[in-house]
Amino acid sequence: MARWRMVLGQPARRCGLVLGGLLLVSLPVGTRTAWAQYPAGAQVAKDGTAVLLQDYASLPLSSRTSGSYPPPINFAGQLGRVNFLRSEPASAPQSSSRFFVNDMNRNLYILDKSTKTFTPYVNFEEVFPKFDNDPGYAGGLVTFAFDPDYGDNGRFYTVHTEDPNKSGSAVPTNASLPGLDLSGGYTTTTVVNPPAGTVVRQAVLVEWTDTNRNNSTFEGIAHEILRVGFNSNIHPMGDLLFNPLAQPGDADYRNLYIAVGDGGAGETFGDTHTIPQRLDALQGKILRITPDITLRIGDALSSNGRYRIPTTGSDPNPFASLSLSGLRKEIYAYGFRNPHRMSWDPISNKLIVDDIGLHSWEEVNIVTKEGNYGYAEREGIEQLFVSNDSNNGKTGSQTSPPTPFPDPDSLTVTGISTPVTPIYPVAEYSHEDGDAMEDGSKGAEPEHEVTDRAQRHDPEGAVDGADQPDEASGRADRWEDLVVSSFAVVQRHRPTPGENAQHCDHDTLSSQEMEQVPPEIE
Repeated sequence: MARWRMVLGQPARRCGLVLGGLLLVSLPVGTRTAWAQYPAGAQVAKDGTAVLLQDYASLPLSSRTSGSYPPPINFAGQLGRVNFLRSEPASAPQSSSRFFVNDMNRNLYILDKSTKTFTPYVNFEEVFPKFDNDPGYAGGLVTFAFDPDYGDNGRFYTVHTEDPNKSGSAVPTNASLPGLDLSGGYTTTTVVNPPAGTVVRQAVLVEWTDTNRNNSTFEGIAHEILRVGFNSNIHPMGDLLFNPLAQPGDADYRNLYIAVGDGGAGETFGDTHTIPQRLDALQGKILRITPDITLRIGDALSSNGRYRIPTTGSDPNPFASLSLSGLRKEIYAYGFRNPHRMSWDPISNKLIVDDIGLHSWEEVNIVTKEGNYGYAEREGIEQLFVSNDSNNGKTGSQTSPPTPFPDPDSLTVTGISTPVTPIYPVAEYSHEDGDAMEDGSKGAEPEHEVTDRAQRHDPEGAVDGADQPDEASGRADRWEDLVVSSFAVVQRHRPTPGENAQHCDHDTLSSQEMEQVPPEIE
């Protein structure tokens, strides 16, 4: 099997899925007042540490659909857009022999661990008439997650994007997926649009129930849970996660965490700029819902009747009792731009969220209930300015003249009576070191890492969704010292013409299932 060595700042380029070791960089975290300055140059030192990348499997070639379907393979573009590799819960009958992998272009695959072959499980573009994977980095089949009780109930959840301006119905069809039973009727939900601006894309959360987990075909029903609108083609819903430590009977058991991007609202001057800070908007938030409406019947039912919101018991959502017109009680935390990766540290019992920055800072955040993470008034460790002048998109230390950091450091949030102090990342790096924060490690064995790379990026640093060119993978495991000891930054890399000609222009993997790394590569 081929082996590739990648030195920090000198990445090896290779098509397919790769697994690598963990790159360690120690980043001490100080106080906020000591940080509020954009650096003049790179701060992450190159000490010769290397990551060994090893081929694992080659994804079938695919391309975005910019015209008619099926699209021809575009060898000048990305030849597959892998976003996640995940295992079924251990109680599922085939969990030891297969992974599930999503190609954002359209397919949810089953990957056989022995033969390394991919079998299409659901082709979203053939099932959902308004499926949309172009343009924007994050469009298509974005993510998926298995219900903790999947082994018994067969339920899993997916997020895909749709173009609401496409003609016709958004109701799925089963011509190419005969196992999808639509006899009971499938109805779409009312879209939850942002409170300002026009909507050009929707993200759709769907619950699937597979009645036979012993084969590689889907046989069962689908049920739309939530549909959210966005102001642009960037930053839709980014990730799904269940608390892996919650057990039956716990208040958080089978609650689904949903990372929702801001749809580009925060970086746009005007009415949409405040959306990530608004508690009457789902965009730019971490949500927490209970998809099974029979689980805790005392909790509030959503306005569309498809899920419940934790509003009672020992661990209700933080704004469940707030009085505000249009309040979205689903909100667990807020103030994010593109929180496209979530993971749960089982040692510290912390929710970790990576948030891709605008032009200056990339963030690793420890997310707590009710937390305000600052965007779009803060980026990384600085104040952010979104304006219609030359300071647009700059942080305070980069404006002309530099803008002193606010004192007191607080934000006004409509519906909350007192000023709110924003929470800053536990680790960050500037765009002098790289772009597009990634997360790829969790659990008690951080030496296992699955990386996520792509070759393209916006030269201005506005990297979105799953197609990140530069990566940082991290597990913050020394919370008491506020030091992130398992943290990787891979430098910017622009492909040369020769690299483009090799047609290796697609992502590798980022996985939250580190305990499932195949034994043959451990």
